[in-house]
Amino acid sequence: MATAKKGTVQSKNSTDFDPLRQSNPEQYRDAEGVSLGKLRFGLWYVKNTPLIRRFGVGILFFVSFSLAIYGIGGIFYYWGFNYAKDQQLIKDELASSINHDYIVLSGPKESIFGPPQVFNPQEGKYDFASEIKNENERFYAMVNYHFVFLGGMTSARSTMILPGEKKHLFALGETLDSAPVGAKLVINSVNWQRMQRHQIPDWPALRQQLLNIEITAPTFVPASGTGLSDQANISQVSFTLANKTVYNYLKADFQVLLYGGGNLMGVYDYPAGPLLSGETRKINFNLAGNYGSVSQVVVVPDIDVMNAGNFLKVNSNETFTSNPALLPYDFQN
Repeated sequence: MATAKKGTVQSKNSTDFDPLRQSNPEQYRDAEGVSLGKLRFGLWYVKNTPLIRRFGVGILFFVSFSLAIYGIGGIFYYWGFNYAKDQQLIKDELASSINHDYIVLSGPKESIFGPPQVFNPQEGKYDFASEIKNENERFYAMVNYHFVFLGGMTSARSTMILPGEKKHLFALGETLDSAPVGAKLVINSVNWQRMQRHQIPDWPALRQQLLNIEITAPTFVPASGTGLSDQANISQVSFTLANKTVYNYLKADFQVLLYGGGNLMGVYDYPAGPLLSGETRKINFNLAGNYGSVSQVVVVPDIDVMNAGNFLKVNSNETFTSNPALLPYDFQN
C-alpha cells in the first residue's frame, strides 16, 4: 500500500473552497455565500454613514421649513384677506337665525304676582303685602315697586328676588287718614340678570349653601297673654335662628308671616343686622296692634346674596369687592 509522505496532504478530488484558485474575483463568495459586491456596498455604507445621516437630516429640515413657511403664510393670508369676510358671514348668519321669538323664549319669564293684601294692625297704620314668585331657574332680578290705592300711593321700595324664589313685597307702617280702597301693586322696574353656568353650575346647591339658616321655635303670643299693657295691644313674636353657612352677612332681614286658619293675618320685616357664620341668636320682639287669632308663624330669610357688599370678610368688618356667592371657593381670599 502506498503511503503519502509525512507533512503533505494529497487529495486530487478535494471539494474544499480555495479563493486563491478563483480566476474571476467578481465570482468570489465567502464561506457564508456573500458576494464581493455586497461586501463593497457594506464597506461604502459604513464609511459614509455620517454623510448619509446629514443628508437625511437636511431633507427633513427642508421639508419642515417649507411646511412652516406655508403654514405661517396661510395664517397671514387668512388674517389679511379672509378674516373680515368670515366675521361678516357669522354676523349675517346670526342675524338671520336669531329672531325676536328666539330672544323672547331664551329670556326671563314674567314673575307671578298675587293680589295685594292690606292689614290694619293699629289705628292709622296700614301694612301692604303681595306675594311674588320668580318662575325662572337661571334669572334673578332687582324689583322696584310701590302700591297704589284710591287717592294715594306708598313710597317706592326695591328687593332682590332669586331664581325660583317665592316671597312677599312689603310696604309697612303706612300712615293714612282712612282705609285704602282698591289697592294695587305697581312694578316700576325689573332688572333681570342671568346666572352664568361657568360661575354657578348648580344654583339649588349653592342656594342651600348660602341660605342654610335654621329657624326654630317660632312663637306668637297675643296681646292678651303678654301682660305688657292693659291699654295697648302689644303682641310678641319669638324664634331662634342659626346661621349654618360659612358666610358672614352684613345685613340679614327676615320676613315674618302670621297665619290664622290658613289665611295671612299680618306681616312684619325683622332686621337682624349683621349675622355671622355659626351664630345662633334668640329673637324676641313686640308687635303693636291687633293681629287676630294667629295660629302659625312662618319666618323666611330675606338676604341679598347677589350683592358682594353684603358679605363680611372673616374676622373683619370689611366687605367683599367681588361676590363670594359667585366664587364660593374664594370666600376667605
